[in-house]
Amino acid sequence: MSVIDRVPTIDGLSDQGTTPETKPDGQIELRSVDFAYPTRPDILICKDYSLVINPGENIALVGASGCGKVSLNELIQHINGDIK
Repeated sequence: MSVIDRVPTIDGLSDQGTTPETKPDGQIELRSVDFAYPTRPDILICKDYSLVINPGENIALVGASGCGKVSLNELIQHINGDIK
């Protein structure tokens, strides 16, 4: 019960805290991404996958377990500039 009753340190629904002064204004584009997990290199999770996310656009990655949602999210978070 201590886990259920605990109060989280970060409240994701709170209006308190700092927010960025400006919104990101760049477009995110993935082109022809091929991806396989290192433990299963013979099975492509993403084959020729492309995605465009426009500034201010909200998207959702939906799919079965193991289809690459988290991997694509991590890739997007680590994009730095104009990686080709």
